[in-house]
Amino acid sequence: MSKGGNQTIGYKYHMDLHMGLCRGPVDEIVDIRVGDQSINGPVPWSVDASANFVEKPDLFGGDEKEGGIAGRLWVFTGHAAQGVYSFIKDALGGLVSDWRGVATVYYSGVVATNNPYPKAWAFRVRRALEGWDGGTAWYAAKARISMAEGAISAMNPAHIIYECLTNRDWGRGLPSSAIDEESFNDCANRLCEEGFGLCLKWTRKGDIDEFVNSVIQHIAGALYADRSTGLWVLRLIRNDYVAASLPVFDYDSGLLSVEEDESGARDTAINELVVTYFDPLIKGERQVRVQDSAAFAAHGAIYSSSQQYPGIPTGDLAARVAQRDLTAQATQLRRFKLVCDRRAWNIAPGAVLKISVPSRGIDDMVVRVGKFEDSTLVDGRITLHVVQDVFSTPLTSYVGVVDSAWSPPEQMTVPDTRLVSEATYQDRAAAVGSNNVDQFDGEAGSIVVQIARPVSTGVDYTIYSAADATPTEETGSGNFTATSLLADAMLLGDSNAELATPPRASQVFIGSAARVMSTAGEEIVAVTAYDPDTGLVSLKRGCVDTVPKDHPAGARIWFYGTSFGTDRREYQFGETVNVKVVPRTQTSSISLSDAPTDSVEIAQRSSKPYPPGSVVTYSGVTGGVGGNVGWTTPGDFPYGMNWWHRDRLQQADQLVGHDEASIGPEAGTTYTVRVYDHTTNTLLSTTSGITPITINNMEYDAATWTADGEPAQVRVELEAVRGSDTSWDTWVGIMQIA
Repeated sequence: MSKGGNQTIGYKYHMDLHMGLCRGPVDEIVDIRVGDQSINGPVPWSVDASANFVEKPDLFGGDEKEGGIAGRLWVFTGHAAQGVYSFIKDALGGLVSDWRGVATVYYSGVVATNNPYPKAWAFRVRRALEGWDGGTAWYAAKARISMAEGAISAMNPAHIIYECLTNRDWGRGLPSSAIDEESFNDCANRLCEEGFGLCLKWTRKGDIDEFVNSVIQHIAGALYADRSTGLWVLRLIRNDYVAASLPVFDYDSGLLSVEEDESGARDTAINELVVTYFDPLIKGERQVRVQDSAAFAAHGAIYSSSQQYPGIPTGDLAARVAQRDLTAQATQLRRFKLVCDRRAWNIAPGAVLKISVPSRGIDDMVVRVGKFEDSTLVDGRITLHVVQDVFSTPLTSYVGVVDSAWSPPEQMTVPDTRLVSEATYQDRAAAVGSNNVDQFDGEAGSIVVQIARPVSTGVDYTIYSAADATPTEETGSGNFTATSLLADAMLLGDSNAELATPPRASQVFIGSAARVMSTAGEEIVAVTAYDPDTGLVSLKRGCVDTVPKDHPAGARIWFYGTSFGTDRREYQFGETVNVKVVPRTQTSSISLSDAPTDSVEIAQRSSKPYPPGSVVTYSGVTGGVGGNVGWTTPGDFPYGMNWWHRDRLQQADQLVGHDEASIGPEAGTTYTVRVYDHTTNTLLSTTSGITPITINNMEYDAATWTADGEPAQVRVELEAVRGSDTSWDTWVGIMQIA
């Protein structure tokens, strides 16, 4: 390579690469990365046909840096009739096979510029339908499970286990006649309904039984040989039984003795579980964290445990499995050893039954069988190891099976629907855990980002941020936030809202936070119930540092919960944070230069006191009760109102509704009331330093009204004050006097 005459300033490096991937045949190759940069062209790559042309000459910075990839690429899946082109064999030289039974890729072309060391290649491969012993996949219609809105095509775990049992080349080699087809069919169907697919790799150095056991652990199931038929049965541990129809074992129906099994006992039940899973779209591990708030309240501390699930490919599934495991581990379960007579001969692992031993305080307790032990033929006793049943996986699937017909993926577009704002104290506490909030810099603030998925194949987004400058440095990432518009107005007294375009049930978590944005301002709410079929959502109003407001139809609601982004930085008061977000699909993203810039001025929102809650207005009644008459229609003097305390430090990451009981207050908090002539916006009076909660926190009588010039409407504003900080939001009410 030369520039400016014949001067050589560098070289382009051409190579032929033959790369073995895995046992073949495979279904398809869906992603190829070089130096962790995607070179995707067709998806999937054309297989066993003419060359794929790769034109990515600027992948590593172009000729001015390390060049890119430009050449031809052939994919060979490794099927039984595969043939390899003669020119490839000639290039390799000698006696060359057709590489049947192994998936390989052959590339010829430029691999780098100015750098003689080629970068590492990586491949994302799918195999669910190809490579089965006998050529045809068992129950092919349910072999694949679509996840991450089609970006991931995972394999049905029932199919993984079935193939491990029956494959004669690398599995156990059992005949299909040794499999209880009905049980495997039922499990395959159920796993499809749950959207429970796995992306899991097995290597020959690993034991096949350990691999099967890992799959069983992922799906919470049991695999055993039926004692009556001798067939291998697959069973899922789910809440799929009717307790009244379960068999009962007592001293009259087969139970000989019962004793507590302390082998699984814990001194303290865990109240937090961290699950690590593997995201194939980013080729790396991620984590989800779930907590049992009731158990935390009981113990006053975090007792955490962790679990690895390398086959789970999405955060949604990892969160559901984490909740499943936490439910089982956070409860102080009673475990028993049941000694039974031969009437328990056909009880299988995973089976559910009831035991009744009134003398031990056990009355029709539902238990799940873990394992059983036989004794000698002469003895005849059978020992069952059981545990109280709390297992049920709260899963609902709204995705279908992947259609085999390929269509071009959507290209990512600029995220037009987005919200970048300063984080609340609750946001920051939820991010680090309520026990770690003392690490905050009280004078600082941080940002949160909420982005609606621009296209259906969107995966996630990268955050670029900087204080008082154009952002060019990657500082964080985030998941897309479910959002909708209000179909009708949501007024102050409403606890329900109807959504114009209801998100999927899996995107709206009960107990999580949502943010309503309208011309009336911002209001944070908590989701208490949601019906995706009707679009009705029930809410706790005026949470965190906001108060309830009247929102018109068309106001946007963000169900952010834990689906938001942050740059994990702290900024000082007065700094302006400029933020760009770059969303991506599996195959495309927008450029940083095309990303719009959003700006947030840090106002120390998370350090401000919370506004008061449970504001009650009344008129014509002294003593401050009077049935919450309100000020929306003319009433009698005196007009008044009461309120309760709120405390951001005590509430931490909890979502407390406006109408809930008093909490706190935070030390040093007082209240200020301002009274205006609403028609002219003239300030009439200010009362500050209000500290106690009395029967009459504020009253407006006839004499004061006359002195104020008898305005027809009086506006009252109420805020909390701590030192020089005032609450982020202000409660506003209108007295309709004349």
